[in-house]
Amino acid sequence: MAANGIRVVCYSQRTLPSAYIDDIGGLHAFIRNCHNQVGREYIEIAMAKAHYIVLALKPASHIKHLPQTRSRSNKSVVAGFAFMEHNVQNTERENSGLYISLICSNNRTGKMILRKVEEKAKAMRLSFVNLNSLELATEFYYKNDFKYVHFGDNPCNMTHKKVRKDSVKKKDEGSYTWDMAKCILAKP
Repeated sequence: MAANGIRVVCYSQRTLPSAYIDDIGGLHAFIRNCHNQVGREYIEIAMAKAHYIVLALKPASHIKHLPQTRSRSNKSVVAGFAFMEHNVQNTERENSGLYISLICSNNRTGKMILRKVEEKAKAMRLSFVNLNSLELATEFYYKNDFKYVHFGDNPCNMTHKKVRKDSVKKKDEGSYTWDMAKCILAKP
């Protein structure tokens, strides 16, 4: 648990407590914290498709205006989340990864959430984590060792290849996004 009382946990879709589902679905703050770039409908679709969900949980005692949800009785509220899908490119685990379909956080929990996603991918013996980033977050991911990649590329096989940011830019539902990935295999 972090000094600020935030703990980060990973659930499978089947084991996610319903109180936290209510928090994610009911908090308009998440839409604001994703800089109004993510709509409620996209959040619901991404959550439904997710195989795994990482939550950053903050003690309810640290929240000034706690929403009236069932998680209040759990004494923790969702301060950030990531929805992940197992991204199998072929039958070899070395060439498959964990795709972050949506990550959204407040209270500066983004880095903690990323670390938990990486831990989960390593525990599954996968080789990489990939995502599609909004422009406002690309610098954050780059600082956390994510590379710009062409969709479907395995970042662990790109030791000599540097992909330019502009070459992976694409328009997705009205805003620009970038494909990014991070190799999580141990270096020899």
